Parts: sequence; structure tokens; C-alpha cells
Amino acid sequence: MRHICLFIIALFECGFKRLVFLYFFLAILYNIPIQFKHILMDTNTIAKIKTQLLEEEKRLTQELGQFADRSTHNTDDFNAKFPQFGDKYDENASEVATYNDELGLEHTLEKELRDVKDALKNIEDEKYGICKYCHKPIDEKRLLARPTSSACISCKKQLTQEI
Repeated sequence: MRHICLFIIALFECGFKRLVFLYFFLAILYNIPIQFKHILMDTNTIAKIKTQLLEEEKRLTQELGQFADRSTHNTDDFNAKFPQFGDKYDENASEVATYNDELGLEHTLEKELRDVKDALKNIEDEKYGICKYCHKPIDEKRLLARPTSSACISCKKQLTQEI
């Protein structure tokens, strides 16, 4: 309750930049989840990114549908179909090799699809563009280049140990 009072007092006493700084400070101090409601990006940029994500979701679903079926238990899960080339040994070996390749591709595409759905959910929840590790805004250029980004560049570098 005290942090809300301080926030309201600050609203009357200082400008917008100081208010945003104070908001961040209080949120970090009291471990409050930060909610931006897209104040950091304009609605046109969000709409453009959302359109990109929806197109990517459609493409990934279609690509997965070419060699995998949706799971009956979990609609977000796909199961690669085992190919049927014939009954001869070399045909069986080709079936196994093809299935193995498609299984790896299935896992990769499912992960990409999961990232796209997470980004779309973050847009709907008005949490899009915020790093999930440091809770700071992700650079708009990064989001335009890779709309599924959930971490800022500095946190991603730390995670991949590029520093």
C-alpha cells in the first residue's frame, strides 16, 4: 500500500520520465511484477508484429501437418507419421532414416510454434516486449527482427555465455 501512495505522490510532483523511473524502482524494490500495457511500443508496431506472428503460426502448423498428425490428447503436440515405403530391407532402412529426420524436424518446428504462441499470448496479456529475466524492455529492433524474442540481448548473451 505504501508503494502505491508514493507512486501517486510522484505523479503530481514530477514529469513522466521520472515517474517511469520511480515505477521501475518501486517495482524492483517491492518485487512487484511490472505491467507496461504497451507504453513502450506504439500500437502500429505491435499490430505489425502480431500479424507476423500469426502468419508464422499458420506456416509452422501447415509445415508440421505435411508429415505429422496432431496429438489426440494435446492439440499443441504433433506426432510424426512413420512412412511406408515397402517391405524390403533397403525400404525399411529408408523408412527409419526418414522418420528419424522428420522426428527431429517435428521437435524443432514444435518449439518454434510454442515460441510464437507464447509471444501472441504475451501480446494479449500486454506483457510483450519485456525481458523475462531482467524485466526491462527488449529493443524494438530486436523484436522486429525476431518477434518471438523473450529476452533482451544482454540477458541472452549471459545465458549463452557470450560475454
